[in-house]
Amino acid sequence: MENRKIRIENAVITVPSKTKMNIAEIADLFGVYYHTAKKHIRAIEKQRSTKRSVVKSGVAGQDYSGSCTCEDSKIYPDYYRLEMVISVAFQLQSACSEPDI
Repeated sequence: MENRKIRIENAVITVPSKTKMNIAEIADLFGVYYHTAKKHIRAIEKQRSTKRSVVKSGVAGQDYSGSCTCEDSKIYPDYYRLEMVISVAFQLQSACSEPDI
């Protein structure tokens, strides 16, 4: 399987055309704990399901083509597309998600 993760190495960002990342990979990309990344992803998904917004239109969509995880009565995908990674980046306050000025 080809590499579908975003990588940041030596100030060079590599973004594959079909990005698919799980929560652990997203957390590692931004240098935050797994729980922090998961909390932000779930908040984006909740916003998407509860009110009409840009996210509701599918901008921060999930990938249900692979495996999924059940939590309570909800089903969550194990992998997320580039749009979700970007949405999480806007919400995180980490050294890896903020530009060097």
